Amino acid sequence: MKLLISLLSLIILLGCSGESSSQDKIAEENVNEVSNKESTMLGLFGKKNTEKYVVSSPLEGILVKDGQPLVNTKIIRRLSWSGNDEGTVDEFFTDGEGYFTIPVYEEILAIGKLTEFVGTITLYVKSVDDDNFFYHSSKRSAEIYSDTKAPLEELVCDMAHDEALVDISRVGIFSRCKWKGMP
Repeated sequence: MKLLISLLSLIILLGCSGESSSQDKIAEENVNEVSNKESTMLGLFGKKNTEKYVVSSPLEGILVKDGQPLVNTKIIRRLSWSGNDEGTVDEFFTDGEGYFTIPVYEEILAIGKLTEFVGTITLYVKSVDDDNFFYHSSKRSAEIYSDTKAPLEELVCDMAHDEALVDISRVGIFSRCKWKGMP
């Protein structure tokens, strides 16, 4: 950066003197070379075009405790992603039979080429509390179901079960849930 400032100062001084020499041309070429290198570096670290990222893939299932449906129960979804560590929180409710539907959540993001997208979803029952947690997953790509590989079918989340880590993707799912074809 000091070199660039020095070269620009030299060009300005020579330009003000009204004289033109071969040194002016050399200085100008040096400035152009530095400028091209900076453009290349900014391209690596700068933002790329905006893209739609699926932060949370949709989930459908039933919420139970000891096998009994948790009816009309509040589910809290906490999301966070690259560039938004504070995240966002929304709420859903189970129906009269304990069934829930958590919709997809998408964001338009501009993430630098050397930055990896990471999105997380955590689901809680009634309040954000470790005792009320029942599902946590992370995503590392923009596509829908990149965290689960496919929709989770026949999802049953039992609050009486202990949490378990399921190795389904690069980061796994930590939950109290079971589903059809679960590894």
